Amino acid sequence: MTDITILVLGGTGTISRPVVRESIKKGCRVYCLNRGAHKNENGVNFIKGDFYNLDTWIDKISMLSFDVVVDFLSREKEDIGRIYPVLSKKCKQYVFISSACVYDRRQNKAPFNETSTKPDARWSYSIEKYESEQLLVSLSKTQKGA
Repeated sequence: MTDITILVLGGTGTISRPVVRESIKKGCRVYCLNRGAHKNENGVNFIKGDFYNLDTWIDKISMLSFDVVVDFLSREKEDIGRIYPVLSKKCKQYVFISSACVYDRRQNKAPFNETSTKPDARWSYSIEKYESEQLLVSLSKTQKGA
């Protein structure tokens, strides 16, 4: 077992489940915060709670700390505004999972990179993820005093 402890927000979806499985294979201690609606994964410590309601899980993580929080669930900047101030104090690194969908495909051709035009104004998902990214950048600079 490594000394790495990971909290995955979600952990049972198409992208997050393989991340959880690979983390377990690498010997990480893995916690997943979710509603508990899916089959338990061997080796995972599940924290049952409603992502959108801090009161259902905040006490359950009060004595825990994480090397990494991997956020597969936040979509809107309100999600980030609600959970980042809490979870950033519980971890060394916060990873926000976005997707290539945030890029404006009319302006860019793959492969995309950080200088590619964002968001795709035709799609609310792209706009919401982009706004969440922007808020995270701002919050992380504020917390570090940058």
